[in-house]
Amino acid sequence: MWETLVSFLISQQNNIVRIRRCIDNLCERYGERRLSDGGRMYCGFPGPEALAGLGEDELMACNLGYRSKYVVRAAKQVASGEMDLDRVSKMSYGEAKEELLKLFGVGEKVAECICLFALHHLEAFPVDTHISQALERHYRRGFPRRRYKGILGVMQQYIFYYELHGVKG
Repeated sequence: MWETLVSFLISQQNNIVRIRRCIDNLCERYGERRLSDGGRMYCGFPGPEALAGLGEDELMACNLGYRSKYVVRAAKQVASGEMDLDRVSKMSYGEAKEELLKLFGVGEKVAECICLFALHHLEAFPVDTHISQALERHYRRGFPRRRYKGILGVMQQYIFYYELHGVKG
């Protein structure tokens, strides 16, 4: 869950190529060196303890920009025990989202993404720019949430995929 949290903190106002580069930089600079079963060296994802002692701007060197302080502060909250991600992972969707919103830099969309992709709460429905535009275009009266209760996150993914790769008319 830690990796998902950091990845979505980095994803804010960002694109996939840049997000990958930021994560690679973070792993290379602060991750533990490991050897794969095939004998290949790689860098693991740094845990919260590896980042908690950093200054808020130290991750700027990893191209995180203003997100640097989000990641460092979240690392401090997790490493200190102020935020217990294991406890959050056992919570209901509503409780988990509420708890995640207590992390510096975590807003509605990031909390929804973590609930959906890390905690598998299918009632989460992250709304980013693509989804917002799709909802305006196709669901002017509002998305029928009751109709898709229990699988909102699945529907969100279908909408997202279709908006990016569907047939354009």
